[in-house]
Amino acid sequence: MQGAVAAQLGRSPFSAEGAAIVNAAVSRDGHVWLATLTVHDASGASVGSRELRVASTDCRDVTDALAFALGLTVDSLARRSVAPAPPPVAPAPPPPPVAPAPPPVPTVFNPTVPVLPWLVPSRPRALATVVRPPTAAPPWQFGVGLEGGAMAGVVPSVSVGFAVAVEVRRTRWGAELTAGYVLPGVAPGVTANTSATIDALQASAAPCVWLGSLRLCLPCTVARVYGQGRGVTNPLDAALPSLHVGLRADLVLGSSGGVSFRIAAGTSAALVRASFRLDGESIWSAGVLDGWGGAALRYTFQ
Repeated sequence: MQGAVAAQLGRSPFSAEGAAIVNAAVSRDGHVWLATLTVHDASGASVGSRELRVASTDCRDVTDALAFALGLTVDSLARRSVAPAPPPVAPAPPPPPVAPAPPPVPTVFNPTVPVLPWLVPSRPRALATVVRPPTAAPPWQFGVGLEGGAMAGVVPSVSVGFAVAVEVRRTRWGAELTAGYVLPGVAPGVTANTSATIDALQASAAPCVWLGSLRLCLPCTVARVYGQGRGVTNPLDAALPSLHVGLRADLVLGSSGGVSFRIAAGTSAALVRASFRLDGESIWSAGVLDGWGGAALRYTFQ
């Protein structure tokens, strides 16, 4: 603050032996900065005060306004404390003797002498209102990609699945839609030489949040699980629904030109489980929990 006033006046007016004291206080109320400027003379009596209100998110705006007002105050006090020297005059002839003049009347302060308005105690008035232009909203980002990995619990034994995905994101929050296929797994029948192949078509929707390079999603997955029996008296040919909710985590390992490589893993709990029977005997039911892990490639654009 002292440096800003010195730059304004072209000199530093501050001194420990100064005849006046200027107090400045700054506080904040929401998006409005409040600065109070108070002037005291050498006796400690208040000469005047001024209150500045600046609407801004940057404290530098109220600092600039306060330094400007403080520079005007210091400059005015300096001018008032220095009386102009009288001009030189030629010696006048001695006046003729006259009657003694009455004693002079003591000079008193004339309240009609104009005083700078910012030194007169008054109701606070705002010096300036600084309005910052609104910041641009962060852009939306979109992504498409492919992913694949090993899956357990969706079909009999461990199988392989792959999917296509569409993603939308803004700042930390986003959402994803995926559609995929799980390759068939084999479930042996109760009777010798009988078995069933079971595969699945899946679709899911998930809200997601980004934490740096880590993305967490809560997918809700609907699947059509299809089973076909072999070597049986009563052929198995059935398609059953299943419904799962779970948690998925993706970690970005590297990116270039909008293309990113990620590793991913997840698990889910079955709300609706597919169950198959072969020749009247139960041969396989989807587990309560399933899990998977794999890799994904994504292309992101705005």
